[in-house]
Amino acid sequence: MELENVWNKLTSDLPSTKEEWWTKILTSLNDPKRKCHNYSYLAQKISLYETIKHLLKNREAVEYALFFSYIEYGPMTVDGNEKNIAHFKQFATECGIPLESDLVRDTLVLLECNSSCMTEEHIKEGAFGSEDKHYFLDLDMAVLGMDDVTYNQYWQSEKEENDVVPESMYNTFRTKILKTFLQIPNIYATKEFREKYEENARRNLQRDVSCLD
Repeated sequence: MELENVWNKLTSDLPSTKEEWWTKILTSLNDPKRKCHNYSYLAQKISLYETIKHLLKNREAVEYALFFSYIEYGPMTVDGNEKNIAHFKQFATECGIPLESDLVRDTLVLLECNSSCMTEEHIKEGAFGSEDKHYFLDLDMAVLGMDDVTYNQYWQSEKEENDVVPESMYNTFRTKILKTFLQIPNIYATKEFREKYEENARRNLQRDVSCLD
């Protein structure tokens, strides 16, 4: 499904200001420096989202969080998540969505948890999560459990996106992240994602760590 179609359906009841925000989102995603977290990456996440949206409590909030997650992103952007939260608040204000509404509240919860990538259900053995935030985070981690080609392509493009970082420093940082995921009981919080991706994700990560070490 084309991202613009998803955006237009999501914002169908909003004033024309929404078009300016779509242009802003599109410009960020199509920035030539975005080798990984770009239009194609979001389109893949939206496609996967379509398969689990029936399990969500507030689909609109999850969709907005997906669109606003990567307006600001890059190796030199240390406060990207905070800026994306500010962007969404500004968008809501300009489009007449009350900041005290459930939609804004739920979207902000998702955007705020995006910085940690982890919940209690990720670190507690045998625990499962079923809240929107759990599915939202699992959507982001799904690529870690995909086939070898998709997994390797993701990290290659991620490395290219961070080309301003010295390779040795990047590899050290990447190894640290991968080992963190291997050390926690659950890479995926939800039952659906864990059953589908957990085993392969651990296999991918372990292989990657062995090569980097």
